Amino acid sequence: MAVEHVVEALQALPLTTEAVRETPLGDGDYSDWYALSERGLFAYDWHNYEGPFLRFSRPREPIRVQALSDEARRVAQLVTCSGEFRSSSTLTLPS
Repeated sequence: MAVEHVVEALQALPLTTEAVRETPLGDGDYSDWYALSERGLFAYDWHNYEGPFLRFSRPREPIRVQALSDEARRVAQLVTCSGEFRSSSTLTLPS
């Protein structure tokens, strides 16, 4: 399954909630992150290959994994994180 297909599936999700914007780095265009949060997803990014990942946007009402398509759900379940995205403004990948 190609990552591009999953990204397309996520971008095709209906707008269901408001994006709560958090302070991004720099003056870039963060509309892609906000659009994902309007679909119920938490949006993180990193800065120039340095960690940790910082949360740029969060949904007012998060989507549940059960609401994803079968394909997107299979991909989402490949990665697990401890804790909750709702309370995590940063993510650090294990080394």
